[in-house]
Amino acid sequence: MLILATPTGDRRTRPGGLGGPRGLSSRKPEERGWNMDRIQNKAAWGLVVALSLLVLAALAGVVRGGPLDPTSPPGPTGKNVITSLPFTISQPGSYVLNGNLTGSSGDGITIQADNVSIDLNGFTLSGAGGISGISEGPTSPTRQGWTVRNGTIANWQNSAIFGQHLINSTFEDLKLAGNGISGKEALRADRAITVRNVKATDNHGNGIALGAHAQVSDCSVEVFYPNTTGIVGADQSTIRDCTVTGNLASGSSGISAGDGSEVSHSTVRSMGGLGIAAGTGGTIADCTAEGGAGGGIQISPFGTVRGCTAVFNGGIGIQTFNDATVEDCVANGNGSGGGNGSTFGVLVNGDNSIIRGCTANNNGVAGNGGGIFINGKGSTLENCSTSGNTVFGISTFDNTTVRECNASNNGLDEIEAGSRNLIENCVVDGFTGSGPGPGDGILVGSNNVIRGCTAQNNAGSGIHITGTNNRVESNHALFNSLAGIKVDSGSNVVVLNSASANSPNYDVAAGNQYSPAAPVSGATNPWANISY
Repeated sequence: MLILATPTGDRRTRPGGLGGPRGLSSRKPEERGWNMDRIQNKAAWGLVVALSLLVLAALAGVVRGGPLDPTSPPGPTGKNVITSLPFTISQPGSYVLNGNLTGSSGDGITIQADNVSIDLNGFTLSGAGGISGISEGPTSPTRQGWTVRNGTIANWQNSAIFGQHLINSTFEDLKLAGNGISGKEALRADRAITVRNVKATDNHGNGIALGAHAQVSDCSVEVFYPNTTGIVGADQSTIRDCTVTGNLASGSSGISAGDGSEVSHSTVRSMGGLGIAAGTGGTIADCTAEGGAGGGIQISPFGTVRGCTAVFNGGIGIQTFNDATVEDCVANGNGSGGGNGSTFGVLVNGDNSIIRGCTANNNGVAGNGGGIFINGKGSTLENCSTSGNTVFGISTFDNTTVRECNASNNGLDEIEAGSRNLIENCVVDGFTGSGPGPGDGILVGSNNVIRGCTAQNNAGSGIHITGTNNRVESNHALFNSLAGIKVDSGSNVVVLNSASANSPNYDVAAGNQYSPAAPVSGATNPWANISY
């Protein structure tokens, strides 16, 4: 251990007080001794300071020791500067560009390490025959902790960014343009990837393709080539505030998310295929799918579509499967492609679903299509409205509840139902603006309950029962060109209804539980139907 002695010396009062300067030769001997002591004290203190600085410098060298051979020259911020391509990163650290770079063969930047940050610094990585702009290389173990930001990656044969085995990484503030001539994705990575504010345009393959648990936000993708998808996120992903546009290329799709994923506040336009899709248990919320040649929005079983708009798509506006929920959505002007089974505003192609607060207008093509079609059983449709659809407004298959819905001015029947359905508190109005519409107001088969509905201005009957074992109760029918309430077969119950200005008000076959119609003043049966 080094021990430093503290210098000491006599502190004497200088003769003469603060008088003018005096040479040493003119001073008394005791005065010259006093000055010599001062000089010695100052020299000792200087030695102490010098030795202390040497000790501190040695300690600093221990703390800040690093590689003697960095992979590239340090930049002004301490980051390693990438000055040419190809470039391989084999050590963790921060890297930066200080100019545009072009790669003519192989990958531009190959990362063979974890925890690597690359700041493109506003510059461009261009590929003139190169494979991928930034890549894990042809073979790689699982990598993690990459960050790439702030620049453009353009015109690479394969991907702009390729990290098939990459997890837990971030890409932000990037433009990816003209990549994937071989059909590869502009950005490809595995799971737990965050992508923010990335624009992908004029790429030949998929735009952004990620594995499970992806987080994609504030991104835009332009899709120009067949059978490609703008943004793909596997299971449990979140995609929000994104825009995907296309040019109707065959089979192209906008956004596709896996099981348990959420797509929100995003817009897809002009796809050749499906606009937005989410897997089992997924959610699509506050999104728009517009102007595509295929369908607008599709959710798998146990999924939810909420607050979405699907308009002017060639296929189905919104399609769901078993145990789905669709609420507060708009599906207008879809089905122009005319394909069989693809001309509906909303299609529930399964059982046990809820459709609530939705609007479906002007869907289908001549002779094909309708507003809302429940092709299953055990579902509930409530507080919905349909108008101007080419065939029907609402159609249900089996064991469905249709409650407090409006259907008006549709091309044939306003509401159609198969068997075991409940239709209550609905309003159907066929008025076209110049006269009654062409079909029936409510048309049902067997084993249904029609209660508390109003049916008016239809060229057919207001309520038309074609089967048996139905209960028609407390409805009101008026201004229909044919019967207000028409029952073709027996074994039905028709009670407590009222009808006016139909031709006739009631047309009920024999063999039904039916109290003959009477005016209010003449009705003595508590179950009487009223005619006026």
